[in-house]
Amino acid sequence: YQGPPADGFEDSKGVGVAMFKSGVSLDRGGPSDFGFLLGAKAKEQGSSAANSVVSDDVDLASAAADQGRKRVRTGTDDSMELDVGPPCPAMRMQQVAFGVVEGQDRGENAMDPPIFRVDPWHWLRDDTHEDEEVQQLLKDEDAYCRQSLAHLQKMRERLYSEMIGHTKEDDIYVPAADMDGYAYYVRHFKGKPYKAHYRAKIVGGMGCHAGSSGKSPVPSDVRSLSNLVGMEIMDEQLILDENSLVADAARDGEHPYLSVTGPTLSHDSEVLSHGEDQK
Repeated sequence: YQGPPADGFEDSKGVGVAMFKSGVSLDRGGPSDFGFLLGAKAKEQGSSAANSVVSDDVDLASAAADQGRKRVRTGTDDSMELDVGPPCPAMRMQQVAFGVVEGQDRGENAMDPPIFRVDPWHWLRDDTHEDEEVQQLLKDEDAYCRQSLAHLQKMRERLYSEMIGHTKEDDIYVPAADMDGYAYYVRHFKGKPYKAHYRAKIVGGMGCHAGSSGKSPVPSDVRSLSNLVGMEIMDEQLILDENSLVADAARDGEHPYLSVTGPTLSHDSEVLSHGEDQK
């Protein structure tokens, strides 16, 4: 529903909720019973379409009093019954400024003076990821998701096995020449979730520095790929194995998540740096 502008914004939400309340018969227990969404005021008829966003949010706040339960259909019949629903965070009305705010960079051409809107969920914003209440809510939502999708576990395993069956796990990238006289490439291993980064000295062809030589030949699969791009390489070196980073000594196990950026070498090829994200 498209409504008239209100305080600088189009009040489509307020008009939509008001028209829904006035235009739908919410007989308790009937096939169109949406009373559990609108709370105690579900049977009110003829609400004005000009209700403010603030008043509508307050109306919806009464529905939050019945948190944690919803109407669902059972698997045995078409009757409606109450069952435990997903975690429901509390609605905490807070005025949020849109426009110029002292001490904050709101970009160019920010509204001045600013306008304010009521946001019942603003308290959920946690840029530090340290708010215990928000973190617990996320954990509860994860647990609810796992519970709700538990019946799909066998299908997930079957799909995963099928995708792995079409993937070459022990794969290797084509070596790429760098200005430092080395060729860099990545290798994947069968049964291991992360890759390893290697380099080898270029002793002939593209990217070779004058006087470069080597002692140890590289594995045959690497040699074949390097020959395809016109390079001869020797003396393979492991510079980073991401699988070694997944170990979690504190938990005597592995980190549940790992993302690696890099590695990046210094110009003299003596110092290597990489980034790890384990959260």
